Amino acid sequence: MKRNTVILSLVLSIIAISSLATFAWFTWSSSSEGDTELTLTIGNLADVKFETGNDINVDNIGPVLNYNDGESTTFTIKNKSESTIVFNIGLNITNIPDELKEESFKYVLLSSTDNNVFKEVVSGSFKDASVRYMSIGGGIEVAKGDTYFKFIIYIDGHMENPIDMMGKSFSGELQVDAGDVEKATDKIISLSQGDTWESGASGVFATNSYVDETTGETKYHEYRYIGANVNNYVSFNNDLYRIIGVFDENSHGVEGEYLVKLISANPIGGYSWGAYNTGNTSETYSNYGNDWTGNTTGVKSNLNILLNEYFYNKTNISSVYGDCSAWTYYGTNVNYRTNNCSDIVGYGISSEYRDYIENVTWYLYGYSSNNLSKQNFYLCERGQYSGCMSANSGAYATSTNAKIGLMYVSDYMYASGYYNSTSTTTGSSYYFGNQNWLYKGIEWTITPSSNSTTGAFYVNFYGRVHANHAYFGYGARPTFYLKSSVNIIGGNGTFENPYVITMQ
Repeated sequence: MKRNTVILSLVLSIIAISSLATFAWFTWSSSSEGDTELTLTIGNLADVKFETGNDINVDNIGPVLNYNDGESTTFTIKNKSESTIVFNIGLNITNIPDELKEESFKYVLLSSTDNNVFKEVVSGSFKDASVRYMSIGGGIEVAKGDTYFKFIIYIDGHMENPIDMMGKSFSGELQVDAGDVEKATDKIISLSQGDTWESGASGVFATNSYVDETTGETKYHEYRYIGANVNNYVSFNNDLYRIIGVFDENSHGVEGEYLVKLISANPIGGYSWGAYNTGNTSETYSNYGNDWTGNTTGVKSNLNILLNEYFYNKTNISSVYGDCSAWTYYGTNVNYRTNNCSDIVGYGISSEYRDYIENVTWYLYGYSSNNLSKQNFYLCERGQYSGCMSANSGAYATSTNAKIGLMYVSDYMYASGYYNSTSTTTGSSYYFGNQNWLYKGIEWTITPSSNSTTGAFYVNFYGRVHANHAYFGYGARPTFYLKSSVNIIGGNGTFENPYVITMQ
């Protein structure tokens, strides 16, 4: 690891500052051995770059009347996301004699978006400095693109400069840190407005309470976004996603962890849920099957393959399933139809984002009709409600471990703010699409029809939950859980300024 050192001379004194940008998930790089240029990368969201020439040696520096004549170091923060990221800039002071703790010994931080006209961001003196971290600029917002910074240290020639400043030395590390780093799960949970809501409500609410057997404390299995206008947008994979909520192990099987659940902001195309084959022959035809895992029929569902092979890996070619463009499925009245893989692959997960996604349990219990409330559909999907079982009357798998899935019926029903928290209106109602941020028209869920070998639940045009044959080509939105180590470092969740996330 290299450090750039800035040597500043104050009259007869020597001031040394080493420029070190620190960030828990920065990586260090340099273009060549001995090069003074230093670039620190925060995931794929931002770079902090100390320019060539940070090694400065200046003799006989004296008091100045304009801080621009002081000694400076420059760096650039490149924000590659669509949202504002907040940074803190400071000094880790390792040595400062009492004689330098004067109002006349000053600093100023300037910034520019065009590397031409610089404006003052913050200024101050070392009067109260000590051997510790000293904030230079806290909560500095950096918009998309390049922002250029100059950090200047100088002796103010307008003020009295005691002679005992001479011959003294100062040292420290210039540091760039994230400003508002917060664990993503904690951030969303902190927005909760409680566990009850009235019709027309909008925001984050706690759902499905239980009593901790050890502490007797009331806890909640999920914290969900409910209503029409919610600020739950996330910039991820160079695309927009939305937060369904934060869920505990009862939903995803990762013991002891709350995880943030994301869904693509828009469907990425229309696809058959279940029926598929690998060629235009009946030998591999799955009889419209709603066997998501293929454990029983030997034939995985079409969407399972498309999402976990081609979409997750952002590839046209699978070593197991071949060319995505040759992947075909059965559609009613059209016999065999080739999948259009352009959106599946085009919107697929890039390699730098795959490690954000947790491998979780997806539950595959279903019901024989849509005549369940949101509360009971939630229980049903996890096998905790009477009469609920996997597809084909319990013959197919009840769960699977995978990276990518679809929203559950309960996710969709809970997202509607049309009903209050205690309403037990069933999925047969046409009004679940009202005041519902998740409603995007006709779309599949991952919940199968339990008394069928061909059916799965979907959202129809009217916003109603219904079951239909798995060979129909309905909308699909990739859904997944983020790892618990994911943090929010910027944005406010609005469409214009979505949350920016990164990993520790």
